[in-house]
Amino acid sequence: MSKSMAINNQEVIFENKENQIFCTSLDVAKVFGKRHDHVLRDIENILNDLREIGTSQDILNFGETYRNTEIRGFGKVKGKTRKDRCYNLTRDGFSLLAMGFTGKKALQFKIAFINAFNEMEKLLQKEILAHSKTGRGEQGQLRREFNDRDFLRPANQTIPQKDKPKIMEFKR
Repeated sequence: MSKSMAINNQEVIFENKENQIFCTSLDVAKVFGKRHDHVLRDIENILNDLREIGTSQDILNFGETYRNTEIRGFGKVKGKTRKDRCYNLTRDGFSLLAMGFTGKKALQFKIAFINAFNEMEKLLQKEILAHSKTGRGEQGQLRREFNDRDFLRPANQTIPQKDKPKIMEFKR
């Protein structure tokens, strides 16, 4: 599932793979009016810092990939394509990157991206719910697993004692 949204008069495509929503570093560069090579540099700095502090789980928020881009030159190269490196950014990856962008305009764009991520998550939840009603596929199984969790129970429904989480105490 993918959805196109306009942010700062730029088309941004949000995609869903394996129940994870992401946008690309190319879209971030477009919206924030930054050169993509500068955005790549910022991402690489973040990745280096994450490696240094040992949070390898957060590195997964930045998926390196390539996009084919049509060359707009002239002569022999016109109309040919080249592979451009970019990153797929999860919400957390986007947040880590965008924290470094400052100013009022940047704040407006950050808020617009966050709202777009929220909208995509709502659409994903609707899709999961629709598949769970039919019980089909991996997403149906995912919804059944979520149904067993406390945060999806109606507020007025009590949790049987046997299902309540056990709290462990550690003594020093």
